Amino acid sequence: TLLQSLHRAGLQPESQCRQGYCGACRLPLLAGQLHYRQPPLAWLAADECLPCCGEARGEILLNIDADNGEQRRAKSGSELSTATGG
Repeated sequence: TLLQSLHRAGLQPESQCRQGYCGACRLPLLAGQLHYRQPPLAWLAADECLPCCGEARGEILLNIDADNGEQRRAKSGSELSTATGG
């Protein structure tokens, strides 16, 4: 899952259920798409994703830390890279 990729990159976004029920891991999805094997039960806006149960489809751009403007780019099956600023 995307959450596992974030953990491998040393990031620890909030997460609880790890199955798309609670929405605790909800992150802004700035570009790209995630695929969900099962539709998540947590409510999502059009520009949000649940990394606990989603997998990147191609390149995506997430806003990991809105406070300092840190963004992360990822490609499906790849390591994450950092892009700071908007």
